[in-house]
Amino acid sequence: MKKTFKKFVACLLTVLMVATALPLSVFASDESTTTLPVTTGIAVCNNASNSRVESDGSFNIVNDGSDTNFSIGFWKYDISALKAVGATVTSAKVNVNVKTVGDDCTGLSFYYGTNSASDAITSGKSLPDSIKGTNDKHLDQAKEYFGLQNSLIKTVEKADVKVGTYTIDIAAAINASIAAGLNYCTLMVTQKTFGGRDGNNGWSDTHIANDATTIKVSYTVSSGLSGVQAVTSSMVGLIQQNKNGNRLESSRMNIVNDNQDDNFTVGFWKFDITSLKKMGAEVTQAKMNIAVNAKDEKCQGLSFYVASQGTGTLKDGDNQVASIYGHGDGTHQAQAVQYFGLGTPFATVTADQITAGSNISVDIASAINNAIAVSNGANASSTDKLELTVMVMQSSADTTDKKWTDTWLSNASVTANCAYTINVDDIGSGVAALQKAIGIYETKMSNLSNANQGMYTNMLPAYNAYVKACAALEASEYGNNADATADFDTLAQDLLAKTLKMTEWVDNVT
Repeated sequence: MKKTFKKFVACLLTVLMVATALPLSVFASDESTTTLPVTTGIAVCNNASNSRVESDGSFNIVNDGSDTNFSIGFWKYDISALKAVGATVTSAKVNVNVKTVGDDCTGLSFYYGTNSASDAITSGKSLPDSIKGTNDKHLDQAKEYFGLQNSLIKTVEKADVKVGTYTIDIAAAINASIAAGLNYCTLMVTQKTFGGRDGNNGWSDTHIANDATTIKVSYTVSSGLSGVQAVTSSMVGLIQQNKNGNRLESSRMNIVNDNQDDNFTVGFWKFDITSLKKMGAEVTQAKMNIAVNAKDEKCQGLSFYVASQGTGTLKDGDNQVASIYGHGDGTHQAQAVQYFGLGTPFATVTADQITAGSNISVDIASAINNAIAVSNGANASSTDKLELTVMVMQSSADTTDKKWTDTWLSNASVTANCAYTINVDDIGSGVAALQKAIGIYETKMSNLSNANQGMYTNMLPAYNAYVKACAALEASEYGNNADATADFDTLAQDLLAKTLKMTEWVDNVT
């Protein structure tokens, strides 16, 4: 397997002929990259009158001096993982697509929120009464409410607003949001001022595409042994009594426990966390964000577990596990706990924290770390594939007549940005140290982005160190040379140091 991997890496090295001609400053970078999940939305003063969401999904950014004609569009980027590793962001570019321009558009202003109100903003809900008013009061009050007075990022003047794409770098905004202790960097867009002035009857309505896309972020951390690893669910499914039952739809799954066989379900997500295990990572935060589609009045809250057994036959989508059902009313949750070896929940979300149209956030860091610790037990191999299966159920059953616990969650794949640290002092020695250093290198190479022409900076020194480490490891396995631990330690530390110097190459030449 390692010989095949080395051939793959060797092919990548052909591009280094080009890379070696780059300026020295490019190779001196210690940057890493990740992507940030985003929630988009729009808020208006009077939601009952007009949501300002157009038929094509675009947001109508308007300020015509009345409560029914004022809106704020926003993009909320989850920065909690960057905050957890003490990151400093150096680049984070957002593309904003203007689709139509109002005949009295006053220009577009882009801000970032600086307080908890911006962290909490939700699409589709009315702005607070304190923002309502007349003429230019809406914008002034919104600035005060969201702390926008000194957070202007960019203004596109009236004459310059055209249909097309505008690129905004929000790196400084993210860093300021991290420093303020916020969990989101919330980019907001408004009309520059209110329209309808100078005696005209025009409207400022300007439509901006609702592009709910992630952005690529470059960042540095104070220690080269910290970072963010994105882990995406490879499987999402629902366990219900009957095959093709009505608890699973094309875009959502129903989590319910009404004490009857046909009213009990278990949802689950599977994550491949092998890369984190091979790196010897300690995960400090890993939030999975799950969209809530609908909630009935007797929702009992949701409890999240880790399955320790019985997951081998689970598949994407619809699943049946006969042994959970048929034992009588009120037995389903206990049967599921026993069958899957669930233990106690690692996270719970209370009913009042669950709102239709919003997200719930669950930190699976402890679940990942526990799974890695268990897998590193006796007879474990550093190369074994490791999957984490997270399960969700209603926290309890409800028996109220004609009232239901049904809670509908999105069954889309979810990504958890795992903030992690690697303790070099705990890398071990001898064969264990070599295995861990090799695992870190192979994981980093596996994550190489096509967006960067398949290149890292400093690839050649790291590759040479990797070849030496693999040769030493193979010698210990097949040549009975397991006693040369001092050489192994040196090789492991050398490979680790050079691997951490590899950063994704960015073409800055224009």
